[in-house]
Amino acid sequence: MSPKRLSLRSQDLKQVLNRYLDRLREHREALNRLNVYPVPESLAAMFAYLPGGDPESTAAAMTVAVEDVTAGEVTQAVRDATTPAGAVREGDWLGIVSGDVRVIASECAEAASGVLEEIIGETSEVITIVTGIGADEAVTDSITSRLGENHGDVAVDVIYGGQPLYPYLFGVE
Repeated sequence: MSPKRLSLRSQDLKQVLNRYLDRLREHREALNRLNVYPVPESLAAMFAYLPGGDPESTAAAMTVAVEDVTAGEVTQAVRDATTPAGAVREGDWLGIVSGDVRVIASECAEAASGVLEEIIGETSEVITIVTGIGADEAVTDSITSRLGENHGDVAVDVIYGGQPLYPYLFGVE
């Protein structure tokens, strides 16, 4: 017996989508209040999850883990701009910490190293590098080599995240 085929008219699809949009608009404020964390912080929270633990203790452990992460990222400028760190030209590599451009460099590895030097502290124990689309293996190797030379006592984990626009995300704990 072959499955029954249903047809959907474009006006019916449009009506359904409009209903969903209306529902999203109704709940926009509640949705915007949801706690959403960037990737490095989310990974830390995930590892702090206490399976079988009571919800309050689990939430507290995950919150502490998120608060213990200092994050940074690297992206490439898509236009000329002026930032507190200086003038940016299209194609420059930007190192971002806490939402602010802190490093401007002509090379990706240089921007990444600048960000990491800003966010690695004396008590740092783990550095997570999340590589995205556009991450170059040679650049990743350069970053991890510099970390080994300058911060040999800190564990470095490299994982593929596949995020667009940001070839490198960093989380330091």
